Amino acid sequence: MLGYAVVRNSLVPRLFLVVVLGVPAGCQGHRETETKPLGTVGVAPPPPTVRSPVLSIGQEAKLPSYSIRLLSVRDCGATDAGIPGRNNTLLGVEVEIKSLSERPLPVNPFYLTLTDDDHFNYTTALLGCQPELRATRLSDGATARGFVSFEVPSDVNQFLAEYHPVLPANAKYTARFRFRR
Repeated sequence: MLGYAVVRNSLVPRLFLVVVLGVPAGCQGHRETETKPLGTVGVAPPPPTVRSPVLSIGQEAKLPSYSIRLLSVRDCGATDAGIPGRNNTLLGVEVEIKSLSERPLPVNPFYLTLTDDDHFNYTTALLGCQPELRATRLSDGATARGFVSFEVPSDVNQFLAEYHPVLPANAKYTARFRFRR
């Protein structure tokens, strides 16, 4: 028992006996105890995951708690704040989202992301095409519509747009659209 003498009077060897071996510290003998399988008590099942097929502009992705349609894509032009930067373009992606759930559906422009063919990800720009998609909560059957803008390189023309809302029980319902500008 290498090292036992160093920690003989500490709690460490006793905890080792109790936790690992199941023997109460200080016991002279070993008592047979009934063991029970751990099971899945307290372990949550993995969140549901649903991904739409890759759709095109004008098509609608229907997922368990919402539907989304990518309506159009356009150049937003420049803003007063100097956006976009040099060699970049402000690209507006117009979407319409409809709640299909009795629970409130969170809508947020930051839930939409773009990825180019080189796997570079773009997040929403704070300025861009109007009317912008506003963060809100939709009741069952309600819709939200607006542009989500992205600053992208001027020479990149093909993108994959993915909408990933934050949903109850960490459900992952992702709508996907591929488009060229």
